[in-house]
Amino acid sequence: MIKSTTFKSAQNFKANLYALEVKSRFIDQNNANGFYIGYGDELSATVIGTSGIKIGSGAFLIQGRMVEIVSAETVSIAYEEGKVGYIVCRIETNPAENVPNCTLAARTAASLSDISLTKEDVYAYNSEDTNKVYELALYSFGMQNTAINNVVKLISGIAEISKIKTTATEAKSTADAASDAASNA
Repeated sequence: MIKSTTFKSAQNFKANLYALEVKSRFIDQNNANGFYIGYGDELSATVIGTSGIKIGSGAFLIQGRMVEIVSAETVSIAYEEGKVGYIVCRIETNPAENVPNCTLAARTAASLSDISLTKEDVYAYNSEDTNKVYELALYSFGMQNTAINNVVKLISGIAEISKIKTTATEAKSTADAASDAASNA
């Protein structure tokens, strides 16, 4: 089951997820894509024969919109020998009634460059009233020798605020030392 947590009309607000979402405000929103390290199964992937890939639980951001996979989701794959594909997460800002804001699907083709992803401006002024779509590949995979293989996670972990603070503190120390050296020269 997938739950949209920071979308228009989200009905499943949880304080712990809100805290994670607030942390996301410290990263560039136009590139706010990533999963939370240490949350659930971190979107782990398990191949299920030649029929699909199971994506484990976890919380993640796509264009600053937070999504939680509460329990593992199986993405069906139509096996085609020699093809490659992506597990794609699709978010919509204002989908049709009774359609989820977030879905997972498999896309396959002869090569990865043949798979196009929709990347509309989900921050546009009218995105709450006019549906905007953004798709992000979570995993790539191959289909060879009657098996789904070469499953590669494409979505990155989100750096914790403490890591960002450490980097900023180190940069300030370096700048202070350079300033002192310049003053003493």
